[in-house]
Amino acid sequence: MTTRTLAAPSEHRVTGRLDELREALIQRRNDRIKQIAELTAERPTGLADSQVHVFDAVRCAAIAGLADTEAALQRLAEGCYGRCEQCGSPIEPERLEVLPMAMRCTSCQYEQEAAAWRGS
Repeated sequence: MTTRTLAAPSEHRVTGRLDELREALIQRRNDRIKQIAELTAERPTGLADSQVHVFDAVRCAAIAGLADTEAALQRLAEGCYGRCEQCGSPIEPERLEVLPMAMRCTSCQYEQEAAAWRGS
């Protein structure tokens, strides 16, 4: 006899939209790849030090965004997409709508950011 665990209602809303979320992630990945290519190929010359730091920060953010998107696509492939990596609860569908690469539910994300601000 197989025991089946029923998904929470919010999981059903996410499960029903996985193809749509996958497409959004693929589009984000393609956009980031294009952005990184442009930033790598077109690094301006003659910039002040502060401008160089801003340019490099934008490029690093694009690379980090690509890594987050790739990780979300990997979670989709592994079947664990939409689950908080910290507490295991479903990530709110509204959160995934806005940030499809989210790894944590809102509560756990808040706790992590609060701890970072405190320096813990």
